[in-house]
Amino acid sequence: MANPAQSLEEDLTILKRARNKRLLMLSLSLLGLFAFIFWEGLLLKSFIRQDQLPPSWDQAEHMDIAWDYWQALRGGKWDFKSVFTLPPKSGMPPFPPLYHLSLIAAYSSSTPATAALWVNYAYFILLCLSVFACSYFFRPDYTATLAAASFCASPVVWQMTTTQLMDMPTAAIAAAALWGFLISEGFSQWAGSILFGFLFAAGMMMKWSFFSYFIPILVVAAGNLKFPHKRWKIIASAAFSSLLFLPWYAYHLPTLIPRLSQASSDMAVPLWNGGVISYLFSMLDGLGPFVWAVGLAGILTAQYKRHRDWGWVILATVVSSYVFWTLVPNKQLRFLLPGLPGLAIAAASAWPNLVLWFVAGFQILTVANLNTHWISPFDIPTPLHSIPLFPSNPPLNQNWPIQSILETAEKLSDPALPLNTMTLVANDTYFNGPNFGWMHDYLGLKKIFPIPPHKRLCEFSEFLLLKTDSLGPLGVIGGLRKARDTALDPDGWFLSAYRQAAQWKLPDQSLAILFQQKRFKTPPFRDKKIHFQFYSIKNVEAENLTLNLGDWDSESASYPEAELSASVIYLRGLAVSNLRLKLKNLSLFPVLSQQKKWDGDIRFLKMKELDLFSAAVSSSDLAAFAAKRAPGLVIKDLSIDKDLKLEAQWGKIPLQLRLSAQILPEPEKDGSSLKLSVESLRLGPVPIPHFLLGWWAHQEIPFYPNSDTPFKIVPAGLTLANGSIEVP
Repeated sequence: MANPAQSLEEDLTILKRARNKRLLMLSLSLLGLFAFIFWEGLLLKSFIRQDQLPPSWDQAEHMDIAWDYWQALRGGKWDFKSVFTLPPKSGMPPFPPLYHLSLIAAYSSSTPATAALWVNYAYFILLCLSVFACSYFFRPDYTATLAAASFCASPVVWQMTTTQLMDMPTAAIAAAALWGFLISEGFSQWAGSILFGFLFAAGMMMKWSFFSYFIPILVVAAGNLKFPHKRWKIIASAAFSSLLFLPWYAYHLPTLIPRLSQASSDMAVPLWNGGVISYLFSMLDGLGPFVWAVGLAGILTAQYKRHRDWGWVILATVVSSYVFWTLVPNKQLRFLLPGLPGLAIAAASAWPNLVLWFVAGFQILTVANLNTHWISPFDIPTPLHSIPLFPSNPPLNQNWPIQSILETAEKLSDPALPLNTMTLVANDTYFNGPNFGWMHDYLGLKKIFPIPPHKRLCEFSEFLLLKTDSLGPLGVIGGLRKARDTALDPDGWFLSAYRQAAQWKLPDQSLAILFQQKRFKTPPFRDKKIHFQFYSIKNVEAENLTLNLGDWDSESASYPEAELSASVIYLRGLAVSNLRLKLKNLSLFPVLSQQKKWDGDIRFLKMKELDLFSAAVSSSDLAAFAAKRAPGLVIKDLSIDKDLKLEAQWGKIPLQLRLSAQILPEPEKDGSSLKLSVESLRLGPVPIPHFLLGWWAHQEIPFYPNSDTPFKIVPAGLTLANGSIEVP
């Protein structure tokens, strides 16, 4: 008869050996994973040492936003209002702040753009660990290491690691959140449920679209509310998550929605023009052919060794992410990337070990070749799409002299003016407005500011910077070619008003030419008084416009004090009557036709100060302007008396708005600003709380020198009374 004590001891020994075997397997698997992570770190170090390219378009925008946060924090502004309510960049949607707050660590380095890649590497480590953990959840052996290496060594992950974009960090948090949900076992466990809520909030503070990678899980969470043992865990997770990310969205939502809708249409691929399968091919290119093949087959055939009940999550998240981003017009693989780790996770449970070893090895060789160019790339042609093998994109040691150009313009700029602008005629990958703007802010330049070309080329712009060849991709250069032709026309007005001040040879063999306004010793007009019965330039029309230029100062090459008056002037259709201005240190130039005749067009080159003595806008003119600018808005009443009150109908929704206006001094900026504040807003019978208006609740129009108006505006006063807005 067997001894019960001996039998129990043998069972414990077997369990202990099994546990030790699992611990050994986990330790060896993690050791292999850390070896892969360390190797990728060495690869990144080599890349950073060789690559000298400046950030591109979006990358420079993100570096500039991070700089704004860094400046706010360094200035001691740690409160929510100062840091998390920073206004968005012009023309850009407001971005959730987590990635940019991560990037401020890069500003402790003398080369922040490259230091930002080490921030990405930290997220890369999180991505590796998260894919490993998810794979280990289903199959607790070394194949989890192979899954992590296969996915994280794909070309698209390397590309996102070596650029200043938030998509790879978003993928890292998404993979971690997926693991949080898996260990919660469908919100049955407290720790996993709270962890998922925290990571979901972190993802939403990283990118607006983070929810799109978890639509099936959110649906399951809503359905599981009916189960008592899950209900409070789901509610706690949702409440904790909402508390962390909803305040930022509540503040920025009025600005975010319209700008995000516009941004989603960029680089659009219609569904009827291959949009349904466009991601299928870009996944082949970005993930590599073998991860693509074993991953797609894996999510359909995976036989999970444990936790089989949760295998559906992997399939559902991949498919739902694909469907969501296929419906979004703007199609770039980096947007879909956070929804794709499930391909490697499923493949680890669907394929024999030998296949997984081969795929991981091939991926590691592929990412090494991206950096080293050991093997020449080649494609295998197929009827639908060529299969790329061994792509290569080695680092480039190119000197794009953005800093030198900005510093040269700063030194050459007119010291008598409060601010000077430089019109940039280029929108190329490494020579564009965003990377000039970021470098300008990083260098802390005070006198010069880069701006894009306006329709009236170089209006109030002391400099023009021209790239002679390859202005940029055809889809983003707009009217730049026309601006370049105008600047280089030997018979045109531009070369009569501007001279070449400096030039640089660029890495793509083109030239960057810096033009500066000429300083004329003689006045541009013989007469001191110019009168127009009717004057029109682009969005400005005037009646009975008179310009008294006064005497010419040859030393400053300007009219020290000129006066402008008009009975009525239309600014984008808004009628402003009784306008009277004084223009200080005014420089202008007559634009001649090809026949060398002046047809009345004047280019205003520079001005130090604009004194606004009188102007008036009536409530009826303002109502007509608002109705024209906002189609569908039917104005019932607009009254002006100390503030502005509007009653209107937008579609079927009644609207009531009360708006105040005041001029605020800005002593730090040597000027003032016009502050417009929404005092109250009602949609039908419902009052809209101020916090829901976000950034739109208060708008400030600068009267101090800025990039749009590089001169000081001094209004004589502001009065809202008797049905009109008047100065003084």
